[in-house]
Amino acid sequence: MFARFVVPAILAAVAGGLVPYPVEAQEKVEPEGVVAYRIAVMRTLGAQMMGIKTALTETPEFRDNLVWHARILQDASKILPDLFPEGSNAPPSRTLPTVWEKKEEFEAATKKMIELSAAFLETAQGGDPDATMAAFARMGKQGCGGCHETFRSKQKR
Repeated sequence: MFARFVVPAILAAVAGGLVPYPVEAQEKVEPEGVVAYRIAVMRTLGAQMMGIKTALTETPEFRDNLVWHARILQDASKILPDLFPEGSNAPPSRTLPTVWEKKEEFEAATKKMIELSAAFLETAQGGDPDATMAAFARMGKQGCGGCHETFRSKQKR
């Protein structure tokens, strides 16, 4: 009877956090130097992508800002190759060693993002929301995704 009722109750309590149990504290590692700068630039890129997506899909009243977002993306994309000096993958960076192990592929991926961001800017300047959405999708999948799939870890380290 003990095993049938009490053990499951104890397990449920522990799983639910009712009974304290030891957990190793994980230190939060603050980024420094080039890693901190790279993270800031990548967050800028991500914020612009979110702004663009929202303007295209939810808030058409902000579509006049698409060219502004596109210029920021293009400018930031141009500095991507310089943000990955050899060995700059200390935590909390999610950069994988493949950036340097497959240097030519990485350089091609950053070049692709630069090209796609320029094409996106040109399309956004044309003012056609459907064409802009298509260019945005290409940039996200082939540009951002082209790097993230191969050169960035899925989980934070």
